[in-house]
Amino acid sequence: METIWKFKLTLCDEQSLSAPKGAEFLSVNVQHDRIAVWAKNKTSEGLEKREFRIFGTGHRIPSDYSGRFLGTVLIKTLVFHVYVDR
Repeated sequence: METIWKFKLTLCDEQSLSAPKGAEFLSVNVQHDRIAVWAKNKTSEGLEKREFRIFGTGHRIPSDYSGRFLGTVLIKTLVFHVYVDR
């Protein structure tokens, strides 16, 4: 059985969180002034660390960075772009 899980991110450049092994991150949005990401989970095989990067509009993205873009969020007057490492 598949389930959807929600995780809250902190507004900072880089961070990691524990997620179910093999979870597929689907989307990002703002909920109660916090960045939240949602992931589809198919297994119950434990947890693994997943890394996230948040870039503000106009901020540099390293040329060797290969994270997957999840989406863009607006918090007050600021715009951020959220990526999850592969």
